[in-house]
Amino acid sequence: LEKLGFDVEILFSDYNPENTPGNVVKISPRPFSKLKSGRIIKLTVASDKNDIILEDFSNVSLRNAKLKLNRLDLRIDTLLYEYSNDVKKNNIITQYPKPSKLLKSNDKITFVVSQGDPPNYYLTPNLINLNISKAKEKISRAGLLLGNIKYEYSKDYLNNTVLEQDKTPGMKLSFPARINIIVST
Repeated sequence: LEKLGFDVEILFSDYNPENTPGNVVKISPRPFSKLKSGRIIKLTVASDKNDIILEDFSNVSLRNAKLKLNRLDLRIDTLLYEYSNDVKKNNIITQYPKPSKLLKSNDKITFVVSQGDPPNYYLTPNLINLNISKAKEKISRAGLLLGNIKYEYSKDYLNNTVLEQDKTPGMKLSFPARINIIVST
């Protein structure tokens, strides 16, 4: 272009995995335009991955961390949620990889995000008429433990249906107690 009498200005785009670094991805004015010599032609060239030293996002809100990652050209891989007495709700507890690691553009990070203080009580789920596998899942999700399982014959219910539970549904418990159940055979 310079041999043809044009001035060339080169700009670099952000890293994009779809573009090959060093290739022209945009030209201005558009191709096949009639131009006079001496005109400035702008070429946008795909850049390669940049080196990034990972910051410490501990105790930073998830919203602010997302904004900062976007500016650094990094991505979120996974978000894990945990209860924490020390870190405010929706703030980051920890991250992987750890701070000060050298990353490249478009690399991914995993954050562990606080759900706030753990609950003061555990709520007993209603297990009656559930299949035993669904009952076990409900007990686990409520943060409680499965106790003893007794089997009792019943002609009115399908096999492995919960007939009774020893803790009243909706009851508030101060610790993760065991729930004993009676199941049909």
